[in-house]
Amino acid sequence: MGGRQVTADAGDRQIEQMTRSGKPEEEITERVKTILSKVKQERSIQPVFTPQFLARLRRVIVFGPLDEAAMTGIARVKLTQMQRLWQQKREKQIAVPEELITHIGHRAHELNQQAQGKEGGRIVRKLITDLLEIRIQQAATEHAAEYRACSRVELAFSDSPPNETDEAQAQPQLVVRFRD
Repeated sequence: MGGRQVTADAGDRQIEQMTRSGKPEEEITERVKTILSKVKQERSIQPVFTPQFLARLRRVIVFGPLDEAAMTGIARVKLTQMQRLWQQKREKQIAVPEELITHIGHRAHELNQQAQGKEGGRIVRKLITDLLEIRIQQAATEHAAEYRACSRVELAFSDSPPNETDEAQAQPQLVVRFRD
């Protein structure tokens, strides 16, 4: 294959079930190859992956379901990228508390499980946009002079809002402060 990589979500449900039940990686790999051999072209009975192609596969990497620790790691990476971008483009440092990173990882894991694993790590980016970027932009609009003068954006976070009436609708509290 000359160093090329092919990725597919083939058998993702079976992989998840087999991983959870503790099946060995070799057994999971063989199951993926079997699933790939049965994938048919649209409007045809021809297989997408021929037996000759499947025989050339030297390695199949099976990705297990993303757990909360993985989602937190993805959140950490994405937030570091966001911080770097804000520093480069806006010349502003963003201080993100550890509790917020943990909250995003936890919430991403919950949402991914509710979606039966279909969201994957993509949900982390959406949460960062919804929880941080939009709120920072709103605060910058409301306090434009403070925002322009600041060199640091500090985020204070609490995931238990005061006067919580309905736990299901409770939103985490994020306070945005602009500092010199």
